[in-house]
Amino acid sequence: MLTTFTGLLDKLIVYNDYNRVLLFSGEDGFDFYDDRQKQFSQTCRLLQVENKTDIDINEVAISTKTSLRNMNTDALWTYNTNNCTSLLRGRESIFIRVADQTQFEKILSMNADKIPSTLNFECRIEYSTLADQRITYTYEIEICNDRRIEVKKDGIEGVTDLSQKVVVVPTTFRNLQDSISGIDRSAYSWEKMGQASMRGFMSQYSSQLTEQNHTLSNQADADITS
Repeated sequence: MLTTFTGLLDKLIVYNDYNRVLLFSGEDGFDFYDDRQKQFSQTCRLLQVENKTDIDINEVAISTKTSLRNMNTDALWTYNTNNCTSLLRGRESIFIRVADQTQFEKILSMNADKIPSTLNFECRIEYSTLADQRITYTYEIEICNDRRIEVKKDGIEGVTDLSQKVVVVPTTFRNLQDSISGIDRSAYSWEKMGQASMRGFMSQYSSQLTEQNHTLSNQADADITS
């Protein structure tokens, strides 16, 4: 998912989604989100981890490794994250940046200069189930020149029976719902619908005006010819 966080928050409001949405980060902290200007202006490539069932999962540990390589100079930029949460309820989500801001800007720069690049991203997820099992899931992709995506791994890597409860230390996160808790969702959605209708009207009006001008121009050419 390629989006700004403002766009992500907008989606939660318009879709009337009240489920908890957690944002994790690496050692670089949350300045990219807590700074309102960066939250609005910076575009991020995000990975969404979603519990699509109605069943809670526990002791969730997620680690990611991202490496961006300049294929001409072999220069390498890396970004790693390691996060845990004790509980991910049914229908709740976690978002993690696939690349930090430095990598994202390097990608744009290499694209502009037509320099070949390769981005490797690996995500490892471990969680406990109600059946006293520990599931390990791995997702790995390779993105060449910010265009061609190849999935290297996408599936369960291992299942282990648990003899005792796994203990994880929850890490700092941001709940995106906290950022929109004071917003009147109904009024906001109606405003968005009005803006969309106005854009549609203006687009239709512009199209009709262009067609009318084209017709008048053809008529004027015909008059001159005759």
